[in-house]
Amino acid sequence: MSKRKYSNTSPIISKRFKETFPHPFGFDITHIIAKICHKSTMGKVSHQISNYIEYFNKYNEPVFQKPHKVWKVEEISGIYTRLENQTKRIFISGMHNRHTVSLYNIAHIIRDELRKNSLVQFRKETTTRFKHVDISKACEKKNKNKSIMWLNAYHKGIKVVLKTTTSVSLQLTYILEAIIHHLAASRINRQGRKYIPPIHFIGFGPENRLIVCSEQLQIPSVTDFLHGLKTRRINQNPNISIFKMVRSVCLAIRRLQISSQFTHRDCHISNVYYDYRFNKIQFIDFDWSAIRWQDKIISVPRHLYDTTRPGYGYNRSVDCCVFLRTLGPALKIAPQFKKLIYDPLMERYEKESAIFLKQRSENDTAAMQIYRLSTKEGKLRGEYKHKYGIKKYENRFDYHMGYYTWECMTPEAILQFLDEKKFF
Repeated sequence: MSKRKYSNTSPIISKRFKETFPHPFGFDITHIIAKICHKSTMGKVSHQISNYIEYFNKYNEPVFQKPHKVWKVEEISGIYTRLENQTKRIFISGMHNRHTVSLYNIAHIIRDELRKNSLVQFRKETTTRFKHVDISKACEKKNKNKSIMWLNAYHKGIKVVLKTTTSVSLQLTYILEAIIHHLAASRINRQGRKYIPPIHFIGFGPENRLIVCSEQLQIPSVTDFLHGLKTRRINQNPNISIFKMVRSVCLAIRRLQISSQFTHRDCHISNVYYDYRFNKIQFIDFDWSAIRWQDKIISVPRHLYDTTRPGYGYNRSVDCCVFLRTLGPALKIAPQFKKLIYDPLMERYEKESAIFLKQRSENDTAAMQIYRLSTKEGKLRGEYKHKYGIKKYENRFDYHMGYYTWECMTPEAILQFLDEKKFF
């Protein structure tokens, strides 16, 4: 096996051991991700993104798991496309284009390179060797899709979480997620703001199992924090505590957007962690996220996010929209915060989107279609309320709304609102 030089472009520092970890991939990935295609327009034929790409042939063409499931694109209209022999339109976001195919191309290239590296070793004893993990105290969580997660494992004396899978399609997803995770963490952590736990390594272990090892968070999720307030395990005024928490989350999102050019895109309250003692925020799960790297946009293709739209990778409001919407049901414990802060914020969001989409719908088919998502009868002249969109699309609603940036729901706008409406 040839020797590889580790890249020092984004070292991960362990404060406990005062040492620099090698590059988590074991090799420099910049020349690989440079292969990502800019163009994201749909071609005359396409495949669904759920039809995973098994490999690329000698002509660098994708070979799909279900090659016969190729669709002729008859029409593109706003956020929808109509396929040959299909009566219903489907979301464009559910279909491949040159950009999404190129993302899986780099994932395959990196997967092949990772297979050349030394294997990850599981141990049931204390070890300080790189890529040797102590699982003697770890607990295992199995899923149906050939994936296993290990919690409370230790790598070089640090508690870590291991995401593992033998599914090739999931391995490609894990690789794309790890790229985003690594780039975002290294950018923001260089500034001393540890909003994202660092990746220790990504590599293959026994049984062709891909393993992603990252630092395990030691603080509770926002979901658990809210439960602590409800059960009085956290003895604080819920109205004030939630105000401070929301402000801290918005500050963190703003800094990540500016410093890391990063959008989480699945920022619900169980993916955000909060230490109320120090107003500390951290984020997990980046398999829906997007990051801008030089002139590229890197994401895991997802059926709720259209990569062909002009704002792809630049949305500044979707994280706050998703976070606040998922926060809403827990606010019975904080009636003052709900009345003075939350309800006015969400009403402002609804009003802005109604006006913007209505005005733009004359010249923008996507705006007209997204407006209709939130009308009672699904028609342009129907009554517009977010509750109708939520009823039809449930927790997917604000993801669809992420097609546009809503200025009133950017972290800057919410922080200004919080400062103006502070009630204590």
